[in-house]
Amino acid sequence: MYLYRNNLFQLNLFHIEEEIDKKAFLADLRVFSLILDPPDDPHHLVDLYDSALRDIVDEHAPLRTKEMSSRPMFPWYNKITQAAKRHRRYCVWIRTSLCVPFEMFKVSKILVKNTFASAKSDYYNKKIKACKANQRTVFSVVNKVLHKSQTVLPNNINSDKDMAHCFNNFFCQKILNIHSGF
Repeated sequence: MYLYRNNLFQLNLFHIEEEIDKKAFLADLRVFSLILDPPDDPHHLVDLYDSALRDIVDEHAPLRTKEMSSRPMFPWYNKITQAAKRHRRYCVWIRTSLCVPFEMFKVSKILVKNTFASAKSDYYNKKIKACKANQRTVFSVVNKVLHKSQTVLPNNINSDKDMAHCFNNFFCQKILNIHSGF
C-alpha cells in the first residue's frame, strides 16, 4: 500500500490464466524435474515443487500488477446494509422475460437506499449523543456531516491592521472594477 494525493493505493498481483498455451504448459510439465526424479525428503520436495511450478506458471502467464484504490469502509456499514446490497446484486442477475424480477430489483434498490440512510442517521445520532454537553464536538460532527471545513486566513495577515488593509484594498479594487465596467 502507498499514499498518493491523499488516496491509499494497493498493488494487486495476478496471473491471467487465459494467456496460457495449454499444449506448451503440459509439455513443460512433462519434463518437470520433480516428475522425473523426485527427492526423498518431504520438506525439500514441497519447496522444490513450489518453486518449480511457480517458475513454469510465471513463464507461461507472467505476473501482472494492478493498482487499486483502497477505500476505507463507511463507519455505518454493517451486516444489515451488506445483506441489502447483496440482495440487490442478486436481483440484478435474475434474467427472465417476466416483470417480477425487475420489480424485485426496484424494491431492493429502494431498500438499500433506505437502509443506508437509516444506518447513517443512527451512526451520527449516536456520535452526537456521545458528545453530551460539549458543543465544540457536536459542531465538529455536524460540520463533518455537512462537509464544511474551517476557513483558513491567508499567511500574510499577522495583525488587525493588516486585516483592515486587505479589506480596504479588496473593496477599493471592487469599486474600480465596477466603475471601469460602465
